[in-house]
Amino acid sequence: MKLFKRFLATMFAVTIGFAFFSQNESKAAGTYSISCTNDAYGTQLGGEYITQSYVKVQTSSGVYVDAADWTNNGNYVGRDCLYSGAAKTNGTAVVAGDVARNAINAIVGAVTNRIDQAYAAGDSATGTGLSFTNNVDGVGMAANKIFGGLSIWADYASSDFENTQGFSSYQADTNKYDGDSNSWAFGVDKNFGKMIVGLVISNYDADLTTQFNGGSFDQDIETYGIYIAYRTSRLQIDIGYGSGSSDIDTGRRDLGNDKTINGSTTADITYQNARVQASFTRGRWTLTPRVAHRSIDVDIKAFTEIVPADSSGSAIWTATTNDTLTTTNVSVTGKGVSSTISEAGLRFTGDMGRIAPYIDLSFNSESTTSPVYLSETTADSQSELSASNANSSWVLGGGINFALGSRLVGGINVGTVSGRDDYKESFASGGLSIKF
Repeated sequence: MKLFKRFLATMFAVTIGFAFFSQNESKAAGTYSISCTNDAYGTQLGGEYITQSYVKVQTSSGVYVDAADWTNNGNYVGRDCLYSGAAKTNGTAVVAGDVARNAINAIVGAVTNRIDQAYAAGDSATGTGLSFTNNVDGVGMAANKIFGGLSIWADYASSDFENTQGFSSYQADTNKYDGDSNSWAFGVDKNFGKMIVGLVISNYDADLTTQFNGGSFDQDIETYGIYIAYRTSRLQIDIGYGSGSSDIDTGRRDLGNDKTINGSTTADITYQNARVQASFTRGRWTLTPRVAHRSIDVDIKAFTEIVPADSSGSAIWTATTNDTLTTTNVSVTGKGVSSTISEAGLRFTGDMGRIAPYIDLSFNSESTTSPVYLSETTADSQSELSASNANSSWVLGGGINFALGSRLVGGINVGTVSGRDDYKESFASGGLSIKF
């Protein structure tokens, strides 16, 4: 059945393609067959080449003719090359801020989940109890004291997120994208009475389809961090700091000839986080209000986008002295992006013996680097969408922490993000620690 549907979809696309190519004027950018940065006719050459109509157009007989009298000026680039801003912008200027925000939530979330699970295990030597109640000694990591009482843990998180702005054409600016991320964290920590001290290695990977420029944005982040937590009879405080590096690969559509313009760069990463929470217990139920702060800075290095040359035999002009298939690469300036989030949240937990289910609600106030578009080469009549600029959100989540025997502690967590401008996200994570 799926194969049949794909066949119908393919035939439909082919039919539509023939219909467009049979018109008196070409509509698809690729039919112009000339890169937006063709060395002789590209938009990088300035207004001299954009003062007349758009391009030569193809008649029903397949012959290209002048769209206007351009004896002294005119251009061969497609309309999208002239009238698009966001679509000619490299993804680092549009989505890198949102990716940084998603990354800091994943990186810090793994550590805070680990700390909560460690304290949730309580001071039971047998591991038969699990709760978020406030034990007097606050110890959750002793566990037979093999290898000095160390614990090794791992956490995995996955998120689907997207910008929900509409997309009608490349000439109508938007920063619509959709993507997903996956992150792994591995750590080792040790308790010193009421204190937990640990080291963590995090790996984060985001893959985005960037509809606004017909391309993609892929970013890998690796960080190394340290965290410290301390719990009294009622209060719990934890802080963390880390740094690392990132590889970024981008792709976007050449709006003149439909080829893919690729770029690669690196970035330096630093992050920090702090959290304070208090627990109030009645019987099996615990209410835990908290305030938290986390931030990440990403210093993206300058790089060059490689523009493929125009294909031999695809030029739509003949007998012109400027005929060329070569193109000009595009320099992308370095960019610093950041995301700073201040959180106020509340967690409600039940003590069910070996398991502790919970629900969690938080309000996040944030300052995240907003998208920035290149300017259109010349104005048109399109109504462009403004770049998204979110400054707050609500996060609703829940999960279960559990203990299996005396050495195995873990948990799972799922949730959604709402209230952020032009944005949707759902996430899930799971963690596991082994005590020695």
